[in-house]
Parts: sequence; structure tokens; C-alpha cells
Amino acid sequence: MTLLTVVAPVSIPVIAYSPIGRGWLSGSFKNLSDLSPTDYRRNMPRFQPGVFEQNVRLVNAVEELAKRRNLSTAQVALAWVVQQGAIPIPGSKTMERVAQNCRPAMLSEEDMKELGRLVEDLPVLGERYGGAHERLLNA
Repeated sequence: MTLLTVVAPVSIPVIAYSPIGRGWLSGSFKNLSDLSPTDYRRNMPRFQPGVFEQNVRLVNAVEELAKRRNLSTAQVALAWVVQQGAIPIPGSKTMERVAQNCRPAMLSEEDMKELGRLVEDLPVLGERYGGAHERLLNA
């Protein structure tokens, strides 16, 4: 005998932590030297030599889309998160960035498809945290 459990849909919001990718989608990092020698991100897998360069290629491609839409890469990232049905909680170091992150942006269906193709062609490399911390994700 099999037991079937039917669960009714529940409206639980998803909160998107670090939707600008630890600053990646701020457009501030083009080379490893853009990070200070003591920056904590230098210890994270996505900011390591060899991986960093591939991830910059993806950011540059998102930046091209953003420029065509007269948006920042961060606004594109936040719009993408919102259009996925999640609630972004971006961190910001300046009031200008806080104000920019609060400006709602909408992406077209074609923009969303383009972003999907970009991630397929230029996948994000490196784990989010690495090591023991990575094993705790989605546990």
C-alpha cells in the first residue's frame, strides 16, 4: 500500500539573500585588484583566480543588457529576483545605492529569456561559500 500525501499550496515568501551576489552585480569588480587585500571576499570561491575571470564575463554581459534598458546591473539583478517571485534584501554601503536599489525596474519577457541564456552560456563558477558552509545550504 502506498501513502499519498497531498499538501495544499502555501503562500510563503522567499527572501533572496545577497541578490547582488556579494557585490558582483554592482559592477565594481573587473579585476581581482579591485578588491582590497583584506576584503573577506578574497577567501570566497567565486572570487578566486581562474573563477573570477569567468564570473566577470557574466557580469559584463548583464551590464550590456542593463545599459540597453538604462538600468544598473544591480537593478537588473533585483528585478530578476522580484520577477522570480522572491523578495530581495540587498546590502548597500552608500545612500546612493540604497536609493537606486529602491527604484523598481521591470524586465520584459525577452530580457528574462536573455538573462537565462546568459547564465547557460556563462555559468557562475565557484561555490557560494565553500567548504563546510556550502554543505549547510539547502539542507
